[in-house]
Amino acid sequence: MMKNVIFDRKGTPSLRIVKKSYLASCRHNIYAGYIEKDRVHDFNGTQRGWFDDGILRDLSGKCVGFVESANGKCHPVFPSIKTPKGFIELPTPPLKPVSQEKPFSRPDFKKEWADKNPSTLMIP
Repeated sequence: MMKNVIFDRKGTPSLRIVKKSYLASCRHNIYAGYIEKDRVHDFNGTQRGWFDDGILRDLSGKCVGFVESANGKCHPVFPSIKTPKGFIELPTPPLKPVSQEKPFSRPDFKKEWADKNPSTLMIP
């Protein structure tokens, strides 16, 4: 279960990966977005960041969150993680929109934390 949880810079559970490609808020138990290849999108179809080697990043390449098994080579020091509370089963996820926007170019990944946390990254 913890392998699907994305923790923030303080080690607090923030998002979880459900049904292989959807992101859900750990706090509010609602869908927040989805992962398509290595790109992270909100439900408006807007690219919000990257998910690569277990690390969630913003569009500039800064680290926003990580899974327990993250193995990316370029990242800040990860904190100790807090055990997530039990999660409720979520209903069927919303349909993924067809995005008309051009995907962002992948940036150089940075060894620093972004100002946002995983949940605020997904807010349009």
